[in-house]
Amino acid sequence: MGKVLVALCVLAAVAVVSAQSCGEYGKSASFKRKGNGGKDFDCVWILKSDLSEPGKYMKGEKDADVAITKTMACAFDKMRAAASKDGVKITIASGFRSIPRQQYFWDCYRCGVGKSAAQKAKCCNNGNLAAAVGTSNHGGGTALDLNTDCGNQGPASAPWANPPKTCNSSKVYKWLLTNGSKYGFIRTVKNEPYVWVSFSFRART
Repeated sequence: MGKVLVALCVLAAVAVVSAQSCGEYGKSASFKRKGNGGKDFDCVWILKSDLSEPGKYMKGEKDADVAITKTMACAFDKMRAAASKDGVKITIASGFRSIPRQQYFWDCYRCGVGKSAAQKAKCCNNGNLAAAVGTSNHGGGTALDLNTDCGNQGPASAPWANPPKTCNSSKVYKWLLTNGSKYGFIRTVKNEPYVWVSFSFRART
């Protein structure tokens, strides 16, 4: 009986530490979302205060990417808190993408393939580049689009050396470039300075 009580106390202590290290996300109720490979991921809603567009809070998976895996939520919360202490506010424009959501982006991209900029503008999501369903880091729970507010899906440039010139005035981008890796986040898409991937728990897909 004594051993059982000790085990329960240890589990309770771990739960408390986990909740504290994840901030408000540690208190959030989780739910399942299907991502890459048809795998079920444990997700929570991105806090309204952490959204680049708070009006999308808790919108359905076909309309917005406003969920986040529990593991990613903890990683992001640590980084967000550190940035906040430096006077930088990092928010999330796109989080976890379910299969239906990634299908939407893929269809939008396919709509714009081979078309002029004016024609692409008539496609959903402006026909922007997107990964095929099942291959996106968003669908594996390891990528976030953050509010760098600089650059676009134009000509590629080396992420570690030649970011778009508009990033020079982005406090968020410069903070992430200097400090992101300390919290497990790096850039992996050359022409998308807003995409940051957590290398500390890259999903196997």
